[in-house]
Amino acid sequence: MKSRNDHVSCALQVAKVRQARYYNVGTKDRPQLAAGQMVHVKVNDTSKWQKGEVLTQLPYQSYRVRLDRGYGTVRQRSSKHVRFLSEPAIGQTPLAPLPPPLTPLSAPPSDTPSTVLTSQTCTRSGRRVGKLGPNSQTV
Repeated sequence: MKSRNDHVSCALQVAKVRQARYYNVGTKDRPQLAAGQMVHVKVNDTSKWQKGEVLTQLPYQSYRVRLDRGYGTVRQRSSKHVRFLSEPAIGQTPLAPLPPPLTPLSAPPSDTPSTVLTSQTCTRSGRRVGKLGPNSQTV
């Protein structure tokens, strides 16, 4: 038969598990950052986020980070003060070049008469305007 101490310690374990479940509701795991990955780093509570590079991953979700500013200063920060940055690491190039810009499509011919523009000019916004020709019709 269990003693009173065993019964109390079992009840305490159950209470701890229950409390941990309520405490962790709505939390999510932080992503692991690899060495060489570019990140934003918060140096202290009043500073702005700065760019840096992860040097090594340390225990307890901490990282050793080299800052871009400050002559390559190396700092240790917890994952709370390190954010993922979607830029390639220093010395790496993007995976693929950007595609060429798309050319505007011409409007399909319509059966309704439209105005005939002569001597077209283009405005700053890219809209084409011009004078109406002598044989043009308005819609």
